[in-house]
Amino acid sequence: MNIVLIYLFLLSHFSIKNIGINSKPTFSYVIIYLNQQDFKFSSDKREEVINIIIENSELKLQKKEIEPQDNKFIKKVILNEIREDEERKSTAISVIMKNKNLKWGVKKSKNSLLILVGKDIPFVEKKEIDEFLKNAVVTRNYRALDRMFLLAEIGDEETKAKAYFAIGEMLFKMGIESHSNMIILRASTFYGAAGREFLKIRNIKDFALSYIRSSQALRWSMFFPEAKSKSDFALEKISQKNYELPQPIKIFLLCSSALASIGRSKAGEAAEKIGILEKDFLSQITKYRNEVPYDEFQEISDCVFSALGSFEYEKGNFEKAGEYFTYVSDRFLRNDPVALPRYAKTLLKLDKTYLSKKYFHLMIDSRFQNLKAEGRLGLFESLYKEGNKELAIKYLYSVMEDFPATKWEVKARLIAVKLKDELKDVYNMLGKKRIPRDDPIFFPEENLKFIIKRAQSPESQIALAEYLKLINEKIEKKKKDAEKKESLKKEISSDFNFIYSFLPAIKSLKTPTNIMSEIQNNMKKYLENLIDSGNIVYASTIFFSFREFLPPPYIFDYSKIESQLEKFGIIEEEKTKVLQEFESEEDKEKFIQTFGNKFPILFVKYADYLIAKGECERAYLVLHENKNKIYNFEEYNDILFKVSHCLYVSNSHLIEELCKEEKYNIFCKEYPFETTYDKLIKSLFDELEKIPEKLEEIKTRLITSQ
Repeated sequence: MNIVLIYLFLLSHFSIKNIGINSKPTFSYVIIYLNQQDFKFSSDKREEVINIIIENSELKLQKKEIEPQDNKFIKKVILNEIREDEERKSTAISVIMKNKNLKWGVKKSKNSLLILVGKDIPFVEKKEIDEFLKNAVVTRNYRALDRMFLLAEIGDEETKAKAYFAIGEMLFKMGIESHSNMIILRASTFYGAAGREFLKIRNIKDFALSYIRSSQALRWSMFFPEAKSKSDFALEKISQKNYELPQPIKIFLLCSSALASIGRSKAGEAAEKIGILEKDFLSQITKYRNEVPYDEFQEISDCVFSALGSFEYEKGNFEKAGEYFTYVSDRFLRNDPVALPRYAKTLLKLDKTYLSKKYFHLMIDSRFQNLKAEGRLGLFESLYKEGNKELAIKYLYSVMEDFPATKWEVKARLIAVKLKDELKDVYNMLGKKRIPRDDPIFFPEENLKFIIKRAQSPESQIALAEYLKLINEKIEKKKKDAEKKESLKKEISSDFNFIYSFLPAIKSLKTPTNIMSEIQNNMKKYLENLIDSGNIVYASTIFFSFREFLPPPYIFDYSKIESQLEKFGIIEEEKTKVLQEFESEEDKEKFIQTFGNKFPILFVKYADYLIAKGECERAYLVLHENKNKIYNFEEYNDILFKVSHCLYVSNSHLIEELCKEEKYNIFCKEYPFETTYDKLIKSLFDELEKIPEKLEEIKTRLITSQ
């Protein structure tokens, strides 16, 4: 497509330049831009020459003939000035075609004039343009995209809006058919552009529909926050300006926003919109069916019932969710990443395993990796429920192998550990020549540790409950065997150190009530086993430092456990007494050697005491040597800060040793997240350190001056 762009200024000069050539042209065109919209022109054709006269325009140009190179349709463009009298001037433009049988057309659009020449030229009348865009979308005529882009470039605002929307529709359908997320995202961009153009001409209905489509394209690409933002922007704009909008379209916008919220796992923020959908749409469904075209109503209905079904699923109302989902078309379900997994899992919860397998297979065929993994886990559960363990185990292990280092691998390993006894019988179906050292069925303890370390909710909390159950069984089994008591002692120490290290991470996660209840019951049993096996220090640490992981006192009576701890001198009152004695003790080092291991909090107090004396390096060594004993105390971060600052201001070489372990300390050179606030803190400490020197200097000056 050879394009000649002409800028023509009424009663002024104009300039000409080439702007592009199409490699497979079906037509060429000349664009004439004027400096105002109110101009008149006339056109006709004689043989191979198209003649256009623009009235009241002045031509001031040295080059008055243009010969586009390598153009199949235009031979030459000739520009002439016509002087009718002293004041009136016009411009004559002659476009010489290479063949008189070529098609041609002239179209005015605001302050521009378009002259088209070719074997097959775009339509120039609005009615023809609308028909062309509609037919191109319906028939999937992807070759028409070139013309759509042209219309979006040269058309008026209405034509641009319609062209952008049609481009969005074409790309959206193309993306769905080709499973291309990138193309669907591009469709969202053009829908948004169409919406902006529709808003300019106050076509509010099509503005809303464009943003709904843009939101849908983003949602179907799993860009949920962006999808919600699109819908909410349109709702806000309509509300601010009090634009009138048909109620079914407003319902469509509300449901689009609600689905995006549910997709980003924030169903709570969709509750108000869901309430409107339930109250308004369901009560007026017959009325709305008659107000909008059938295809449009079907899309609104799919969106609304998907949102209602997904919301009920999140609430745990599976019967109600399943009922809503039955009204959603299969086309919508198979493509919507919010509705599809929730419908499949709803069917599984309702024990409709045969039907659920269909939708889990659709998830496996999805273009999204997380849906593929979730689909395989769902298919495992469906097959396992049906008793087909031989096939089920293959899907379970395929998740571990094909989605390593993801939350889906963690989920799969946890499932395998929990069902290890049932799945051992069909393990040979995997066809493995040897059992790997990380196999969850045969090495459950290692896998549970791996899952706990990931701090992934709720899998890590479930794994902790399973791990406690496992080590309880191990302690009870081995403590009866005298020959295994020595090895049991080492294992108890190793297990305790692991639990002690990762309980704070689990503590930071929000744990569901039922899982916390299981953890508490298993932890109580673990506490009793520690006491029975003589590991009183470990038991006291659990009892005093991690009470939230034990059943509350109103559920379980701890008087027996407290009396057993009291026999060994480990009770809270004694701890308080020892801390008081430490404050008054003169030989604190000897006191620490006597009571430190029994009451590790003393190491924190001792380090604080050494800092006050200015013995920064000794304080660091106390902290470093006893870190494993005091790491989980609430006071640890405070004392670490004090020691770090002490080493920093004294320029001790040990600050480098500390920074090897505590890289997130603001006093470390390699601190990766240093902010202006952190720098301010350090500079403040530097200034505080200089105060004694400055006071001494002032004092000296005063004495000297006297």
